[in-house]
Amino acid sequence: MAERRRHKKRIQEVGEPTKDEKAIAKYLRFNCPSKSTNMMGHRVDYFVASKAVECLLDSKWAKAKKGEEAMFTNRESVVEFCNRLLKKQFFHRALKVDGNEVYVWIYDPVHFKTFAMGLILVIAVIAATLFPLWPAEMRVGVYYLSVGAGCFVASILLLAVARCILFLIIWLLTGGRHHFWFLPNLTADVGFIDSFRPLYTHEYKGPKAEQKKNDKSEMKKLKTDSEDKSDTEKKDEAAEGSGTDGSGAERQSDTDSDRREDEGSQHSNGNGNDFEMITKEELEQQTD
Repeated sequence: MAERRRHKKRIQEVGEPTKDEKAIAKYLRFNCPSKSTNMMGHRVDYFVASKAVECLLDSKWAKAKKGEEAMFTNRESVVEFCNRLLKKQFFHRALKVDGNEVYVWIYDPVHFKTFAMGLILVIAVIAATLFPLWPAEMRVGVYYLSVGAGCFVASILLLAVARCILFLIIWLLTGGRHHFWFLPNLTADVGFIDSFRPLYTHEYKGPKAEQKKNDKSEMKKLKTDSEDKSDTEKKDEAAEGSGTDGSGAERQSDTDSDRREDEGSQHSNGNGNDFEMITKEELEQQTD
């Protein structure tokens, strides 16, 4: 009671919502991305403020009409209008999540689809109760239609049982080797047309099939082993090649150094000492 009184006081202070505010709030309620969560033991829907602003900027109220200005021209105008909806208790602010303000919906109008489905259900119930008052032709047509629907459902059930019996008979006669399914998708979670496709499936699970599976597995193992061996051989050849290259380079360097030493020794033997120590007396005799 206290909460209702407070709510009435707030409405009296702020004012009743206008038609435009209700229309925009309804549009925002059904078009703004929202999520569901539990809040204080109640299941509530909430939305993020930035998503609401983007939703209203993409709405028809953000587009100018002939001779009229658009209601929402920028983000500031949308924020100001949302603050009015907040004060008029269309939603209220909740805790922050990921740095964005989260708002929980209080305004919960009836969606048009829900209203239409409820209306159709009520009309169907009233029409069923007034069935004795229908014209004779309509009653006969409904009777044949119901009989046809019942026969269709019964035929589907009988077909499901028959396919199981057929599978069991073939399985027993072949010792569990042949698995034959007529309409395999009849009871699967698929569409109406796909439940009748394919017409049948057959699978052989005898010793030959197991042998083929074993042969395939062995072939795969052999392939993997051969690939591993080829990889290791390639690595060994690369290592050997690098080793021979290194030894050849060392041998080549050794031969080059030996050749250089031999050339130097030959050069030194052919010309004698490159430099000699000459005394002062010998120098004077040579000059004389």
